[in-house]
Amino acid sequence: MMCAVDSNTSAPVADVLTVVVAHNSVGVLPRCLDSVARAASSVDARVLVADSGSSDDVEALCEQRGVPFLRGPNRGLGTAFNRALADQDACRPRYVLQLNPDVVLPSGALDALVELADRRPQCGVLAPRHVNERGGLVPSVGVEPNPVRYWRAVAELRSNEWVWETSGYEREHEVDWVVGACMLLRREMLAAIGGFDERFFLSSEEVDLCRRCRGAGWSVVYSPIVTVVHAIANRPTDDHRLRLDEWSRILYLRKWHRLPARSSMRLALAARLARMTMIDASGRSLVRLGATLRFDRRRYGPAPPQPPGASH
Repeated sequence: MMCAVDSNTSAPVADVLTVVVAHNSVGVLPRCLDSVARAASSVDARVLVADSGSSDDVEALCEQRGVPFLRGPNRGLGTAFNRALADQDACRPRYVLQLNPDVVLPSGALDALVELADRRPQCGVLAPRHVNERGGLVPSVGVEPNPVRYWRAVAELRSNEWVWETSGYEREHEVDWVVGACMLLRREMLAAIGGFDERFFLSSEEVDLCRRCRGAGWSVVYSPIVTVVHAIANRPTDDHRLRLDEWSRILYLRKWHRLPARSSMRLALAARLARMTMIDASGRSLVRLGATLRFDRRRYGPAPPQPPGASH
């Protein structure tokens, strides 16, 4: 389901509200919040941390820093984000920045993003350039899935959704979709399309949101005017997260494509992953292949609790 964005509130109006969705993020959240505090000087900016079933000390951290904290169960990123927008105590912003807790903004980032969005009244989603903590470019612009692109990826052994050409990250332009780790969203657009589709637990929710944004007449814009640091170079990925990526992709195909097209694309996904298992010593491609071949809806959600000493 999509969430209606509440506009009937007496909360104060701000230029931008940064919503950080946290799940056991106490190790990375301090740097993120520090950067948000430095990201605005000429715009009225607020921040709110929306929790997704954390079991660490993230609430105490937010209380210590005086950052509003919205407690909630782990029902996915989109659900937590929608809950933050519907909260009666949250400000009513002109823009909302969806921000992952492992992303660090440069000084003045919100000033620059809001100024650019204000100059583009039809821009519903605006996203910056991403680099990892080593300074390497992180692919953050995607293309709309279709059978031709999926089968081309089988031959090229490359991801079928990302733009890999570096030239695509050197200029401002309209795109199909952007990664959800850091994106400025116009509140009017969110109200028009109903926020995130909460059927997506994790991954592909931003692809779906950007498609609905474009379908409603708004544009999705990438701009290198701001560069953020997304600390993913050394981020561990467990098997459950790999499965969620593939299952969310299957949900997206089911939502937006008719049976012949989505069947073709799912077969292409399996073919590419089958080829990759032959050269992937980590075993990750094999896990993804299994998830592509068998969508277990009962496991589509939070990772099951692990017994002491168990490994993923």
